[in-house]
Amino acid sequence: MTITVDPDFISQNREVYISTALRKFGIVINTDASPAQSPVSRIDSDGVTGQAIYSFFKEEWKNDATKIPHPFPMIAITPEQFEFISDWEPENNKTRLRMKTCGWREINELDVLKKEFFGVVTLGAFAEVTDQAYYQQGTDTADTTAATNFDRPNAVNEPVLSYEEIVPADTTSPGHTFAASTITRNDGGSFLTDGFAIGARAVVVGSDNTARNGTFVLTNVTGTVLTVSGTPFTGNTGSDQGSRIAKEFRNAFTILLREGYDAGFGSGKTFSSANLTDIGVTTLTYQAYRFPVSNGADLKVTNTDATIIARSPVVTITYFAAPQTFTGFVADAASTNSPNTTADFGIVIDAQGYTAEQAYEYVQWSLRQAADINDGGGTVVAGNIADELLSFVGDAMQTLSATNPLGGGTGVYVTNFDSNDTNRLSFADNEFGTTARRTFPFVAAGTINFNANLVNDSIGTFWMFYEYTERFTEIFTLSAASGFTATLASTTVNLDVELNVADYINLQGFVDPNNNGIWEVTGFTGSPATAQLTKTNQDTVSNETGPGSGTLDKNPINSPDAIIVDSAGSFSPLPITGAISGPTAAFDYDYDGNVQGGRTASTDAAVLLRAIGLETAQFVETTGAITRTVGLSFTLTAGLERNYSNPV
Repeated sequence: MTITVDPDFISQNREVYISTALRKFGIVINTDASPAQSPVSRIDSDGVTGQAIYSFFKEEWKNDATKIPHPFPMIAITPEQFEFISDWEPENNKTRLRMKTCGWREINELDVLKKEFFGVVTLGAFAEVTDQAYYQQGTDTADTTAATNFDRPNAVNEPVLSYEEIVPADTTSPGHTFAASTITRNDGGSFLTDGFAIGARAVVVGSDNTARNGTFVLTNVTGTVLTVSGTPFTGNTGSDQGSRIAKEFRNAFTILLREGYDAGFGSGKTFSSANLTDIGVTTLTYQAYRFPVSNGADLKVTNTDATIIARSPVVTITYFAAPQTFTGFVADAASTNSPNTTADFGIVIDAQGYTAEQAYEYVQWSLRQAADINDGGGTVVAGNIADELLSFVGDAMQTLSATNPLGGGTGVYVTNFDSNDTNRLSFADNEFGTTARRTFPFVAAGTINFNANLVNDSIGTFWMFYEYTERFTEIFTLSAASGFTATLASTTVNLDVELNVADYINLQGFVDPNNNGIWEVTGFTGSPATAQLTKTNQDTVSNETGPGSGTLDKNPINSPDAIIVDSAGSFSPLPITGAISGPTAAFDYDYDGNVQGGRTASTDAAVLLRAIGLETAQFVETTGAITRTVGLSFTLTAGLERNYSNPV
């Protein structure tokens, strides 16, 4: 099928029928059952261009002697812009919808504009011919009935009404009533039924007081009252029996394409939308416009709607009237927030612990619903016309800036997300929007695995310790050795700065094995300072100068200074420790921010994990390293306990 563009394929009473008496015309397509046509129309369901209709009329009025006595129906402004004049008009909306790649006006014999249409042509392909685009006229984010489907699925080439004089003069007293910022009708009709919309405009003509005439942006619409921006009727209030009111959408139009998962297609589909800004105009006129709207595969939507909405708990979306502050972001020197690791957002998505993809699937589903998606209550936010909130770039999910009718800001934040996703999330906040998204310090994440002996033990418990928090590598010297005490000297480490009395350290690298191990600092002498040490296991030590690869560890494991590793928030309380309740335990770690025990942030952490039970699990430990990655895995495999007994 294809759009008819050649008037040679149009003939009277086959493709087009004309009534000069009624000054109307109709377009017939090949699937019409009535009126019966023989032979059948050569125009198919794709319709015919306005230019072809205009050219056909010219040929008819030139060649048909019965036509030339009557007014010519059309004026051509451009090949895509026309005016029907002298009360000529398409017979009905079915005929109007069959006119393609054009816009037009319908003007009566008194040169009064009755209706105006602009043409919508989409650029780019739709993923499937069944994909249905729709549009909103106006800007009312609370109107769950605002979305209007185009007449046909697939790529769009269709006229849309942009102006209609629909409310006649009310000659019965008091007529229409004008207050400073409102117009009240008293004729029994409904502005809502007539299609007026918030964000669109009302055009007043023919008023008894011409100062009331004009074009006014609508801020609220009820059945009987239009509220307009400002107070334009101040000084000109009162009843008016001459005013006629038109609805006008030249300033507010958005086309949207939002499809869900399609099993036959194999995935979800990307969203697309366009408005006047996207095509570089502020006010529509009666011509054809090209809107960049297309879609394709969305590989992040892999489940059906039924599966998505069956998950429990349900992801929530809340629009706030006041900014919501969240913290923990990478510091931004350009931010005016104090501290600059905080950021404000007006829209918050609660991911309920789901992965980024699962949260995204639910949000995308919500944005296809002709229903309120604001879980905060109060002001309604219609899902299928609300701004998009999330997008993916590769595997990284980012939030978008979005209209927030409650006023708390356009920033979008995701809370309670799967901690394994921390490093692939970025957020458009109220301050910077999408120009400088906020991110978190890198969070390493992984899983601790337990064997059956630990899982089956009713009181099995695990801990994750640092092997050490700081390590110094150089030549260390032990002198004045006596029994299990000695003096420690260093050529580069300021011992009295790095250490305190009662600290425990681990020295390694000496030839004498008794010199290696855990020592307690008991004092300092001289400058540069030397440290007096006591070997905690009371081994007999000796004087020795160690190698250049000797090490001194602070807060070492196997000492009272050993430190349990803090999580980035997945554990409560923060230390990574707890009862073993299943075969795995997830953990996360603030790789770029953790400075426990004087650690240097953004460096790998040497860790030692321990676990113990009573009835079925022996003591077990294993070592590892937390690196700048996710998907870390540590395994604790305890032997079967056969000897524990507590008969009391």
